[in-house]
Amino acid sequence: MMVLDEIEQRRRTRRKVKLPESRPSILDSSLDSEPWLGQCLCSETLVLFLHNYPVAFIPGTALDFNALSARLYQLRHRWPRQ
Repeated sequence: MMVLDEIEQRRRTRRKVKLPESRPSILDSSLDSEPWLGQCLCSETLVLFLHNYPVAFIPGTALDFNALSARLYQLRHRWPRQ
């Protein structure tokens, strides 16, 4: 019975976690890792990763993989707007 009382007390004293209200963009230069593309084990599907977690599944071929990788690099490393 003591254990159940302890669990109930911990439930009541939990702190609420405040989550950010906006999602970061993969183009944000303040991200600490580069987004990268990988090919899915499924046929003709590309996967966009951020921090080794899949963020998006994109239908595409091997040619799309090369073009999208180059474009992603261009977008991340361009000069910011003035």
